[in-house]
Amino acid sequence: LATSESLDTVLLIATEDLEYLEVEMESIDDCNSSISKSLTTGSYLLMVNTFDLPIKAACGGTGPYTLTANFSSTDKPGLGQALSLLGSYSMASFSGGVSGDGGQTYSNLFTSKDSLTISADISVDMTHVGKSGFLLVAALLPDQLLMLNEQGEFVDTGLNPDPFVVHARKILESEEGLDIARDLIPAELGIEAIEVDFFVGYGLDSDPLEVYFHNLPLNLTVQPSATNGS
Repeated sequence: LATSESLDTVLLIATEDLEYLEVEMESIDDCNSSISKSLTTGSYLLMVNTFDLPIKAACGGTGPYTLTANFSSTDKPGLGQALSLLGSYSMASFSGGVSGDGGQTYSNLFTSKDSLTISADISVDMTHVGKSGFLLVAALLPDQLLMLNEQGEFVDTGLNPDPFVVHARKILESEEGLDIARDLIPAELGIEAIEVDFFVGYGLDSDPLEVYFHNLPLNLTVQPSATNGS
């Protein structure tokens, strides 16, 4: 689901080869537009454009607009290819998601009153299994980087003298599950709107500056009110 707010806009969903799958030209009721499409696994383009001459005079042709995109999936989404800080190769893989219904579905757009579970899974490179290592969880905000400590609290990395705030130290297993948050209701923390990108990773005690992680963020967008779609 993609929603554009303010001004007359056109929304398009297309393949990477620019084959249009869905187009929304205008809203009958107001100046906003929305589009929803069920898609198979793959990469797609989401495009928005504002008309230079408004379709509705009341909407005008100048001013700001916002584009919000969200997804819904019954499977915990993959988080892209494996990367490392120092460029080492690995066969690790990562998945993760945010659920508002106990893991039945995963999405990235929620209201501030939803009860959220945020979790991630790491398939550790087979050459790293059984070795002493550590797990990391980072939360990237527009102006701050937080990391989850061993007590389950997010702390500001600017106040930490070490390169990383470690979430857990352990002998690495082939599959590592991370509970980032459970039964989290943003409004109870005074949060009505926020956007956070989470990253998870791991490293080996024998090479403590190397971290294996993923290239796609685990995104959480909280709005005062939202309509989830697929």
